[in-house]
Amino acid sequence: MNGKVLKQSTTGPKITAQPKGLTVKEGASYKIEVKASGTGLRYTWYYRAAGGFSYTKSETQTASYSNKARGAANGMTFFCIITDSAGRSVVSNTVTLKVQTVFPNDLSEMDVLKLEKLTYGKDYISLYERFGSSITIADVTEDPATGFAYIRLPDGKMHQLGLDFLSMAMVYNTTPAGQYKTAEDVYAAWWRLYITRWNYLMPEIPLYNNEYYDIY
Repeated sequence: MNGKVLKQSTTGPKITAQPKGLTVKEGASYKIEVKASGTGLRYTWYYRAAGGFSYTKSETQTASYSNKARGAANGMTFFCIITDSAGRSVVSNTVTLKVQTVFPNDLSEMDVLKLEKLTYGKDYISLYERFGSSITIADVTEDPATGFAYIRLPDGKMHQLGLDFLSMAMVYNTTPAGQYKTAEDVYAAWWRLYITRWNYLMPEIPLYNNEYYDIY
């Protein structure tokens, strides 16, 4: 070594660029990154769901954490522990992921022509029959742009509610939930969503009025 002594760092790794929180649309890919300086750096990411009590260690061991944004990921928080070859560590800032709900305007599953040769109960059933008994008004998300009602089903996707679901819910799903404290409040909320959908489908034919229409 020519009589020279190598000076080793005693400060440990340093973060040169903190990770940043992100806002992405549901279904899009996202990446949270951190930059650091040091020798033999190892990266350990931790994440926690919104409202969770503890963090989960990720299998990701790189300077960035990537995934696909799902609705349940909204409000998740992340941080990274960076460790150098000497075992010294530094912890990054904690950042939040915001996921914007995507509201599909697609009721193609209600196309009567597609059901023409199918048998109800054998080949298909209604959305209400399959999931309606477990849905409360608090499970409904309203699209602020259109006023249409949606629920998130076990497949992770948002499904728009049609008149059949909403009319059944007005009768059978009036248990108070969320901000709605009485059955009357719940009924009124379902009714408003039903009328919004009705007016979109048939804007020229009011649901209740004193005029008679002989052709619909």
